[in-house]
This record gives sequence, structure tokens and C-alpha cells, in this order.
Amino acid sequence: MKIKIVLVPVMGMSLLAAELPYIGVVNAEGSFWADSAGVSNHATLFNGSTIQTEAVPASVQLKGGARLVLDAQSSARIYADHTLLEKGRAQLDAGETYDIEARSLRVFLAAPGSRVIVTVRGAMIDVGALSGQIRVTNGGGVLVAMVDPGKQFELRPQAAPGAAVIAGVAVTVVAGVVAGIVVAQQQKSPISQGR
Repeated sequence: MKIKIVLVPVMGMSLLAAELPYIGVVNAEGSFWADSAGVSNHATLFNGSTIQTEAVPASVQLKGGARLVLDAQSSARIYADHTLLEKGRAQLDAGETYDIEARSLRVFLAAPGSRVIVTVRGAMIDVGALSGQIRVTNGGGVLVAMVDPGKQFELRPQAAPGAAVIAGVAVTVVAGVVAGIVVAQQQKSPISQGR
């Protein structure tokens, strides 16, 4: 009789562990929020965990090798294959198969060694390539921009599917092809390397 009582909780715990796979860790030199709980210094990440920083940035290391930093005053939902940046700024330093989603845009590292900073400013998204080339697609996977090292784009996703504004230039997708634009990268001051 005692054996059955012991086995039921163990089985329940193993089912719970199967539902919540560990995907990585987050570290900060101070306090932040992880899944609506105030934590200090570090927390374990599960698929879909929400991280909100306040006064200090937080570093995220995922089991798949992706590394990113959430700046102070930022909020993001972390998944095994992407981060959904809801507010603030994130820097992706590694993870060639990982992306940052901001509004309806997806930002990818186009080559090994590439690094990117993505900032959500209201309806605008800033994408800056710290090193290597960066690829930006819309929600349908259509290429919207390629950002060269040291360059930065301001993008404003549009409500209509397949449309975006890049540095004031309208981009429309017709039958999966970008049509009717000439895009020259907007020259801006180089973005800083951050920390």
C-alpha cells in the first residue's frame, strides 16, 4: 500500500517535468522578473518564459547555443527557437538558427559570427548589425531587408500582410516578390557596441 502512494507522486512529477522542458538560464547582476516572479541574479528558463528587466540588463544562455542580452527596461518571451521582444532592446550574439521577433518582423543572423541589436520603440523597430550581415523577414517569411555590418534600419511593420516601411520607403509583396521599390541603406551613425 505504501509503495502505491510513493509511486503516484513520482509519476506526477515526471509528467510535470516532461511538460516544462528546461531551455536555458538567465543571469543578471540584480533583480528582474521571470514568469511574473521577482528574482535576483539568475533563473531557469522554460519554453515561453517571460523575462522583464528593470534597472539592470539580463544575459540569456540557451541550451541550443543562442546567447542574447536583454537591456534594462525590456520585456521578452523566450522560446527554444526564438525570442519575442515585446518592449525595449535585445542583442543577439550567437545562434545562427535563432531569431528575434519584434512586432510582425523576424530578425536572423545571416552568417556565423554575426551580432544584432533589435529595439522596439512603439510601432518602430530598429535593427542594427554589430557584425556580420543580418536578415529581416516579415511574418510570412518574405525578405524585407538585409542589414550590413555597422548599419541600422528603422522599420515600421504595417497592418496589411506583406507590407513594411523601411527608413521611409514602402515595401509591398506581390505574389511573394518584393515589388516596386529601390532600397538604399539609410546612412546613420554606426550603432555602439554596447557593453
